[in-house]
Amino acid sequence: MTTTSTVAAPVASRPKASDELFHLYCCDENLSLCSLDITDLQETDGTEGLCVVCDDIDRLPCLECGVQSRATSQPAAPARN
Repeated sequence: MTTTSTVAAPVASRPKASDELFHLYCCDENLSLCSLDITDLQETDGTEGLCVVCDDIDRLPCLECGVQSRATSQPAAPARN
């Protein structure tokens, strides 16, 4: 029997986030929960204009570390609790 697994694409091949929305991240500060590249973008603590995909995914535990909620957001830039 053959098994397959899914692995995340390197950040370099992911679409770059714009600074129009706030995004969340967890274990990888260069990758938003919605899988956009947020490398080298400025951190903030704003919540207006939160990415709806990041917001939905934030309700689920992280598959990497098990954290339940990553409530701090940023406009296309990493921020941690």
